[in-house]
Amino acid sequence: MDGKQYCRRKPGEEFLQRNVRQVVKHGGGHIMVWGCISWNRPGRLHWVEGNMNAVQYTSILSESFLRSLDDKKTRPQNVIFQQDNDPKHTSKLARKWFTDNHIVVLGWPPNSPDQNIIEHVWDYVDRKIRQRKILPRNLKELWAALQEE
Repeated sequence: MDGKQYCRRKPGEEFLQRNVRQVVKHGGGHIMVWGCISWNRPGRLHWVEGNMNAVQYTSILSESFLRSLDDKKTRPQNVIFQQDNDPKHTSKLARKWFTDNHIVVLGWPPNSPDQNIIEHVWDYVDRKIRQRKILPRNLKELWAALQEE
């Protein structure tokens, strides 16, 4: 299923309880998360506080990415890391972090369409959350749902 819901009804039945589903709109909240995937399973998920900059990005890499590698018993030297050309990803600080941790970063063409495979993962997770019988009602529930999915 695509997460969309359809309802067949007769004229005049559109507002009957069985044909209406409550949803949270504008104000239900949102969170920014960082995540990673590998060929065999997802890595750790990290709740991003505020707007991410290069300092926060490298901190997340140290905390969540390196721990994801530990979880998979993978050495950083055996990884080719893929990311887009966002300024925080290509900053001097981030480049130094990857060099210091012996991680090869896959080159990414400038001005390319967003072809990063993790975009498919985010779309999948979004659809799975929208398919839930009970939608998250606050940020804590949304975070829990994201971690489950």
